[in-house]
Amino acid sequence: MSSVKKTPIVILMALALALLTLAWTFPHLGVLIIPAFVLLLDISKRSGPRYWRLYAVMALWNATTTYWIANAHPLGVVATVVLTAHSWHLRCGLVFVLKKCFGVFRRFERSAGSTFFRC
Repeated sequence: MSSVKKTPIVILMALALALLTLAWTFPHLGVLIIPAFVLLLDISKRSGPRYWRLYAVMALWNATTTYWIANAHPLGVVATVVLTAHSWHLRCGLVFVLKKCFGVFRRFERSAGSTFFRC
């Protein structure tokens, strides 16, 4: 786990984007969404502009999975990418705020093998 902490943030963002895109695009690869969200959690813990990093990953993920909307109307792609990325970011942010402010998910931190909710 210490090697992940030394990995540059841009590589973690690209890896999370690739895992999210693969999990969403191809059948039977949905399990890849779990390590992708673990990477997003690690990205959110790093110092710096957390909001924009998470938003960039979510926006690029939406752009890679909803490109086909351009066949209907180009403005639809822009609206879809911006709005759904914002929606996903709010959901992820809610989990992090609940954990930090209210101590939600503490029982998961004590369970063996639970690395998703550890600080």
